[in-house]
Amino acid sequence: MQRYLFDSDATLRNRLVAEQYKASVDFLPTERTRITARFAYGNYSDGNRQLGWQAEVEQRIMSEPKVHVGLRYSGTDFRLVNQPGYFSPDHYQSAEVLMRVDWRFGEQTYFSVRAAGGGERELGGADRFIVSASTYLRRDLTDRFAVEAAYDYSSSRTMSANGFERGIGRLSLITRF
Repeated sequence: MQRYLFDSDATLRNRLVAEQYKASVDFLPTERTRITARFAYGNYSDGNRQLGWQAEVEQRIMSEPKVHVGLRYSGTDFRLVNQPGYFSPDHYQSAEVLMRVDWRFGEQTYFSVRAAGGGERELGGADRFIVSASTYLRRDLTDRFAVEAAYDYSSSRTMSANGFERGIGRLSLITRF
């Protein structure tokens, strides 16, 4: 279970909290191919419910650095639509082309760049182009601890005036149990 708050003025004023339950299954038919199915169910403190799913296929096409290409198809449905302060469409779908490049420097340092682009559609809305990218640099401090600096970017505003654009930088201390 994951519990989180939202970052818009309306949701902060209303103290909106979401609890989300997630499950994921990976199938590896070969050492170069990954097929993944993900499911999510969310309860919101304003009475909303969300059901989401995602299917992803990825193929490694190069070993050093590791280069992967793939496809992702996602969907989500909300019980209460157009709630103030957060994206809650009746029915949403997206399809994306994926690329990921992972490098390893020595035994303890990792660098990754990921990018995706495609299209999205919500019931009753316009089609929009979407793009996302992320990068991280991680250094293992010990067998149990690592530090990671990362930046994530996503946008769906290219073809629509009501889209969004967001960039998030983060610094994380990671522990392994």
